[in-house]
Amino acid sequence: MAVPALMISYNSIAQGSQNLQLPAVYVQNTVTGSNSTPSNVIGSPYLNEEFVIGTVTIKDAESYQTYLRYNAFNDELEMRNGNTTNAVMKRDYITVRLGRDIFSIHAYASPNGEKNGYFNALNEGNAVLLRKREMNLREGQAATSSYSKDKPPRFELVESYYISMNKETAQPVKLNKKVVLGAFSDKSSELTSFVKKNKLKLKSEAEVLKLLGYYNGL
Repeated sequence: MAVPALMISYNSIAQGSQNLQLPAVYVQNTVTGSNSTPSNVIGSPYLNEEFVIGTVTIKDAESYQTYLRYNAFNDELEMRNGNTTNAVMKRDYITVRLGRDIFSIHAYASPNGEKNGYFNALNEGNAVLLRKREMNLREGQAATSSYSKDKPPRFELVESYYISMNKETAQPVKLNKKVVLGAFSDKSSELTSFVKKNKLKLKSEAEVLKLLGYYNGL
């Protein structure tokens, strides 16, 4: 059965005029929280304010190119539709490539229970390192005296990491040796020896990915 398509026009974003298609079944009509931020906030909820061309892939098969940007405050991939902004539906079978980043939906543990959100998967295999980038809104502060000034609210970028084992709910992890090794109790001795032999501190993405590559090969 043919899937209905939403025709999206871009006149001001790209040179000239383009018509790009993305099936409407994968589009959320509105974005959330578009008017929920203070007018005097410093910074932006977006990793990149500009809409840039990206690729939306459905079920690892169908691919569509359109103009997108990632709202790291609302955790949404926004898409331009004429004079309105839509959002790509949050589904675990939809992935989006923006530049060198690939965004995909994963279940993850949070203080408020299990949630689903966008992550960048940094490797493949049974054990996957996931990076989440969020814009937190820090509240403003009123001046405490006539000698000080008000501090307006501001967006701050926060990066956090999770490890997903066998596509199960991702668990938060800090990039340090004790925490990372603690996530792999099933191969503790092998991984400890590997870390010692390769003098890894596991404080960087690159070193954790090296460890995961070894683990996934065991």
